[in-house]
Amino acid sequence: MAIVMGPILGFRGEDKVKGEWTVSALFVSDVDPGMLHFAVADANNTQAMQKTLLKEHKGHQVWRFDMQIEQSDKPVRIQYMLAGAEQKWAFWVPEKGVNPHIAYASCNGFSDPKYMKTVKNRNALWVDMEERHTFAIECLEAEDGTTDLPFNLLLMGGDQVYADSIWQEKECKPIYDWVNEPLDDRIKMPFSMEMKGSVEDFYFNLYCERWSQPEPARMLASIPTVMMWDDHDIFDGWGSYPEGVNKCDVYQGIFASARDNFRAFQMQLTDTEKPLWLVGGDNNFSMTHVAGDMAFAVFDMRSERTNDCVMSATAWNGITNWLHDLAEGDAKHLFVMSSIPVVHMDFSKLESILNAIPGQQELEDDLRDHWHSHPHKIERLDMIRNLLTFSRDKKTRVTFLSGDVHVAAVGAIKSTREGVNSVKNSNVMNQLTSSAIVHPPPPGIVVWAMNKLMNENEVVDRDITAELLNFRGADCGLVGARNWLSIEKFNAHNLIAKWHLEETGKGIKPPPYSKVISACSAL
Repeated sequence: MAIVMGPILGFRGEDKVKGEWTVSALFVSDVDPGMLHFAVADANNTQAMQKTLLKEHKGHQVWRFDMQIEQSDKPVRIQYMLAGAEQKWAFWVPEKGVNPHIAYASCNGFSDPKYMKTVKNRNALWVDMEERHTFAIECLEAEDGTTDLPFNLLLMGGDQVYADSIWQEKECKPIYDWVNEPLDDRIKMPFSMEMKGSVEDFYFNLYCERWSQPEPARMLASIPTVMMWDDHDIFDGWGSYPEGVNKCDVYQGIFASARDNFRAFQMQLTDTEKPLWLVGGDNNFSMTHVAGDMAFAVFDMRSERTNDCVMSATAWNGITNWLHDLAEGDAKHLFVMSSIPVVHMDFSKLESILNAIPGQQELEDDLRDHWHSHPHKIERLDMIRNLLTFSRDKKTRVTFLSGDVHVAAVGAIKSTREGVNSVKNSNVMNQLTSSAIVHPPPPGIVVWAMNKLMNENEVVDRDITAELLNFRGADCGLVGARNWLSIEKFNAHNLIAKWHLEETGKGIKPPPYSKVISACSAL
């Protein structure tokens, strides 16, 4: 038996009543890999995991193994291994009733091969995360009283793989030939069986190749993940092209294959499974979880995206109903994963100028992707208002987690509407943007210009404003460096978010930028 790729850990939820964490492990193999066993570290009572075949492709099989782990009154190290194999892997489950320590990352790749030449080590930030994780494990096992703890969850906020090479001849020749036809001709062409086979090969191999790189592979095998896709997991700008292009047969065929592989590899689901934590309806993968006193609402902003909407009414209703049913006290903090930042620079004026210029503009799909795009502003406002109301009513602090833009940033949405101050901190929602863990940042002059032009105060509505903030101790609100984010327990009421930045050209590792976020509480 040969393991082609894996293991990739996935978080399947916490059962507070039973005191259990459910975690899955995904493998790609050339034959049935047999049984996977797990146990509390150094214990002899191993348990076999239930396994499910997710997908088959040209002699390869994608398997998911599920394990239910009883939480303890202290952090628990879980070892797991394939039957008859020598290699073992391990991950950590937080103690019962305690918040997980979280790592967040986005943009795990390059949108163009030319960007590979601009970085010394493509996976340097994955190594940085591993060093932080390993150090925390050593401190925990040494019982030295440190507050450092290993990561229990790895949130991945989009662009887990970059599929833009699908347009290259060597990667997918039928699609390369198609895209070089005149636009009017190609939108009328059918998605042929040759195209379908080549596209399926492309996406399947893409996941196996990108997630087999040693540095991210070690983390994906050591921290259970919660993943949500963004455009580059399909191809750049998916859903933000003109309607005739979005709906053409070939684009829809490419999307269907990307979706099928996303469901298997990132969601770790068969094509018929519909677990309760999926809340977006039949065509949307939005999901929700509760762990400790944290809640997570993860928005699928690609499955249904068009130029007019980010998510369907069905998806929004599913999320709203889940928030409504969340009992007061179930969560002190709600993290909303929105792959595109809700608080960022407003490019809508540039979009209007491009719309007035005849012909298709290269930047238009990127501008339409953003929440500030004119057709998305009402949808954004409804989301913001609903989350502010939820924060006040349930006494739960709300924070956005985002990526996409290849800079680190922190922002805030503030409301002054009547009654909102009845609960402390419910009138402020922070935006934590961490991007990218692999893709390089924009050129320094671009980041400098963006900081100079950064909107000081956006009027979202008559009683709501949004702004990008300077990092504490820094004179900028946008940091042009590769980075990843950690969210850690600070004390009984506060969390601390830390942006871990890449070393400078002089080999100096900058200290993390940080943001303290307090829980909501009644006055």
